Amino acid sequence: MFKRNFLIQNGIQYDEKLDIAEDFWLDLKCLIDGARFVLVPEPYYFYRSRSGSLVSSSPRKNLEKSCHKIEKFIREEDAVHSYPNLFRALSKSFTVFKRNLAYYRVVEPLKQKKWLSALIQMVYNPYFFIHVFFQIPGIIDRRIQYYLLGNKSALKLLYHAKKKPGKPKINKSIN
Repeated sequence: MFKRNFLIQNGIQYDEKLDIAEDFWLDLKCLIDGARFVLVPEPYYFYRSRSGSLVSSSPRKNLEKSCHKIEKFIREEDAVHSYPNLFRALSKSFTVFKRNLAYYRVVEPLKQKKWLSALIQMVYNPYFFIHVFFQIPGIIDRRIQYYLLGNKSALKLLYHAKKKPGKPKINKSIN
């Protein structure tokens, strides 16, 4: 929960142009402006992702939006440079997102059988090859599970394999 006066006094509101991670950016802005957060170990909401939702839509588009928001936030939020750890964390996230973006810029045209587009993207996104190299053991394992052992859900695991176990949720109370 946020105190309304805190939000008004600091001119903080949701970025209505965002359709992914908007709560993260609101929280970050509140922290920069002096909000105090309390972490509680119990989850107070459940996150559901289903096909057709914004989160399960194109990873490439979501990564592009995230990269754009990080660049914009670093450029426009003067306080970011007052917090070296925050700047390093945002820069590291940006690097990880850009690497994943390079991968998806190749994979999406491959899945759509747009071979020339995929080849062009491989030239412009060489990190794709490094990413694929490290994914090979998991890819082989899922194929063995699916084709040789008959585990029909093995290929669905691809989309859930990278998710980490739940972390404590943030109780957003500001004094």
